[in-house]
Amino acid sequence: MVDKNYLELVTAGDEGACILPSQFTEMNKRRNRLEGEYRLMFAVLEDAVSRYIGNLRCETLEQRKIFRETAQWFHRKSDPSAGIYAFESICAFLGIDADRMRRGLMSIPREEPAPRRQRHAAA
Repeated sequence: MVDKNYLELVTAGDEGACILPSQFTEMNKRRNRLEGEYRLMFAVLEDAVSRYIGNLRCETLEQRKIFRETAQWFHRKSDPSAGIYAFESICAFLGIDADRMRRGLMSIPREEPAPRRQRHAAA
């Protein structure tokens, strides 16, 4: 589950941020009472944010692959063939500004992994 601190990081420094911590808390409380479609859409977005942040440092080939795929999903503009599970469709369904969410994700500092030689030397 995405910690509210993740969403604070995602929206830091963006006036009129897409989700305020208080809104996230309320969404989280309501999601248990709402219809399955809402819970499913929220879970898909929650998983994507977790995957993006969790693989941001890209230390392994698998992490790079997951990060790249997730970043592409966030940055793909509206595509009718992507259906209801496209990032923009999910944001629209949940009432979240997709562009602000993207800017927030892009604003998270990303440290480059250590060069391959240094990692082996440290091991």
